[in-house]
Amino acid sequence: MAVALQPLLNGALWLILVMALPCLLLCAVPLAVRLFNTLRARRAARQPEGPQGPPVGKLAADLRRLRAELVYRRPTSNVGLTALMQAYDEVLEAICARLGLPAHVRELPIGLDRDIERLRTEAAVQEAGIPLEIPGHRHDRPAPP
Repeated sequence: MAVALQPLLNGALWLILVMALPCLLLCAVPLAVRLFNTLRARRAARQPEGPQGPPVGKLAADLRRLRAELVYRRPTSNVGLTALMQAYDEVLEAICARLGLPAHVRELPIGLDRDIERLRTEAAVQEAGIPLEIPGHRHDRPAPP
């Protein structure tokens, strides 16, 4: 009698498997996606964030280049001078942010207060070990191109 029931049980198991498999897949796929997203978020949280922005060496080179243009090849138009000063202030604040120094140059209106803040910020950058003059450059002759 047990042998006669074996094909019936075998068919019933296949029927249950075929009917249950789509339900299991519908439940398992969202769980797998959620598990994957959780693992990815944990991995991202574990990885230390590197410094954002260009390296300090590139910022220092840009700062020296812009400073040389301001000091030795001052633009003849007011628009060119204003653009050069704003670019210089932007790079100055970027290097201060990378070094962890306070900088509030661009917050001030253009004028004497901003110039004084720029000098204070330049002094802080030089105290942090970033020279603002082109290495090997003498002040009595124009900066190299």
